[in-house]
Amino acid sequence: MARAWTWWVVLSTVGLVTILLPDTGPRLFSLSEDHGPSIVDLVGIVLLVAGWVVLDVATWRRRRNLATPRATVVTYALVGSGSVALVASSVLGDQGSWWIVGAALLATIQIAAAVRASIVERSPIRR
Repeated sequence: MARAWTWWVVLSTVGLVTILLPDTGPRLFSLSEDHGPSIVDLVGIVLLVAGWVVLDVATWRRRRNLATPRATVVTYALVGSGSVALVASSVLGDQGSWWIVGAALLATIQIAAAVRASIVERSPIRR
């Protein structure tokens, strides 16, 4: 799990820095009037998603050891679904920076699950 955390930090940091670089070229496609990635943005997005996938795959492989209560899983699913809807509607509808709230909630869910998987993995009871 430590390797997954390392890759997540590296890929997320490089992806975020890449996205924050000034746009130098045209949009590859438009999501809305105000949103559409350039080639630099697309590279950053791919790096962010790769980091997310690495951490989520490592967490998923440890899911049987988590013994997460059903209410927690349902809460994560509902908040996650609402967060995706918030990101999509704010970007596609040019609703300002509301996508940041949705992205932050999604990141919180991901990190909470991964931290729990890391703690369970290191627990002497589980070994």
